[in-house]
Amino acid sequence: NHAKFIKITPEDVEQHIKENKEWASGPDRLQITKFVEANPTASVKATDMTEYINVRGGRSAWDPPAMRALSSLLTFPLTLAYGLSKIFPEEHKIETLNVLVVGARSESSLPMVWWREMLCANSSAVTHNIRMVGPGLQQNKSVYKTATTSVDIKPFYSEANKSLSLVNNYTVTADKKLHNDFSALHEHPDLNKLLRWADVFVLFNPGYGNDTLKALWEPTMHQLLHTHKPILCTAYGEHDLHRDLQALDRISSAEDHQ
Repeated sequence: NHAKFIKITPEDVEQHIKENKEWASGPDRLQITKFVEANPTASVKATDMTEYINVRGGRSAWDPPAMRALSSLLTFPLTLAYGLSKIFPEEHKIETLNVLVVGARSESSLPMVWWREMLCANSSAVTHNIRMVGPGLQQNKSVYKTATTSVDIKPFYSEANKSLSLVNNYTVTADKKLHNDFSALHEHPDLNKLLRWADVFVLFNPGYGNDTLKALWEPTMHQLLHTHKPILCTAYGEHDLHRDLQALDRISSAEDHQ
């Protein structure tokens, strides 16, 4: 219900690319560094990303290229924080939340310091454990095996600071496919263990309704649906959203919908 889709013309894209290149080569790019290096000490109550960026960054105006860069970097952590706050409201008083990102691609390369933003974006638990799997898994240079961070923010029901643990089993080797997490979830050797471990499954723009991806996603979707655990999915736009929902209807049983 919060989705807002904006149509951008090819001319807009060309202009944005030009502006972004000019901005990235100038001193104003340091706005991004200052934003993320500022240690959060309070939760940010915001209704959209623009408000979050303004409140968190302590300013009301940003250069358009800076706003686009921040929006791109914050999309995954803020989307996850928003989704978790809806699935697990703070009044549930959750101490630990295990999040399995399935079919991870570009989000797996996002530096840890940006994932930290979800802790001040009204995320719902005290401790968040995130693990990512998928054939499109990318190297994350900020994480070796497991990285942990925290912020000086406490939920109303806890004396402990909010913390985040990010597991990254994918590192560069001669054969990256030797890593277990570099596989589709339904083919993962620890499939049952991961399904039991996760409290929620997250699929960022999976496109499982796409004809070319449907056969790859269907076995994994069946595994997820049979757990009867929450699944958080996002889409690139209205067309993708409608197509994915149609595909979900096709592969779901009445029991899966309950």
